Amino acid sequence: MTHNASESPGWLALSGNPLVSSFLDPATGLDEQRLWLEALFAFADRVNPGFGHISLYYDGGRTALEDAVPTTMPFVARYREYALNECRQYLRGYSWVTIVPEELLPRLGGVSRLRDSGAFTQVRPLASGGVWLQATDDYREFDDAALGPVFEAVAPALRPGLPRDLPTMHGTNPLRVVLRDAAELGAQ
Repeated sequence: MTHNASESPGWLALSGNPLVSSFLDPATGLDEQRLWLEALFAFADRVNPGFGHISLYYDGGRTALEDAVPTTMPFVARYREYALNECRQYLRGYSWVTIVPEELLPRLGGVSRLRDSGAFTQVRPLASGGVWLQATDDYREFDDAALGPVFEAVAPALRPGLPRDLPTMHGTNPLRVVLRDAAELGAQ
């Protein structure tokens, strides 16, 4: 089954494609990041988003995690067009900025536990439901050492399963996932 608009009227999937070089530029990178952050937050704060993120990995709207899950997992775990139906049951991925829907917050221990995790420089409740999680103030500081705590903080809301270690294809951004099964940290 793919995304069924009659079961979820009013759903909208937005995507943008920031250039890695624009985020990393020493002179203008922070300004470019700020533009993307402000645009996404302004929208997310007005709706109850099922998922959102800012990641420089892009594959037709799929998250890095959806690309990395084993091919033995069901389509709903691997493809955006299927995962949309379950985005309030499982978090689709995690990255520099991750928007968690309101329905998944209890599995993560709520806003205060996310703040106490130390994984984020920003934990901002959204006015219409859900929470905005930002790992570092500057994308240029979002390295593997910062990614690990993000994974650990959101793992209970992820679909269980061990991601595959996929090579980076020439000319693409790296697939940034933690190679651990989220079930180790409470995913069900």
